[in-house]
Amino acid sequence: MAHEITWDDARVTVRYFEIPNDSELICVVVGIQGDERFDSTYQALHDFSECEGISYHPLTIGEIVAMNIEAAVSNKRLRIAVVSENPDVKKMFNYFDDFGQNPFVTRLFPCRAEADAWLDGRASPAA
Repeated sequence: MAHEITWDDARVTVRYFEIPNDSELICVVVGIQGDERFDSTYQALHDFSECEGISYHPLTIGEIVAMNIEAAVSNKRLRIAVVSENPDVKKMFNYFDDFGQNPFVTRLFPCRAEADAWLDGRASPAA
């Protein structure tokens, strides 16, 4: 698969490579939300900066939003940072954001440093 998931304290980081597709996006969400560490995770970083693009169907975004709604029952404090300057990833993020029912605060950043700063300043168990 063209991604790598790492867990650190209260953060999960996903780095994507090549051209992730629908099944990979779903696989990542299921893997994170199904992991026993999910409930104590307050920061999620999805780094698409090493991707060539992305391939997805809008219905997949709706499915991910539905999965997030269900996951928020056990973890309402998660904040999500997405890193990319790729136009296709930005379009996907905007579609995700426009969907309007995502229970998690989610932001798009052009670089990892900005995403890290936002997560470190805003995401904590008390937030």
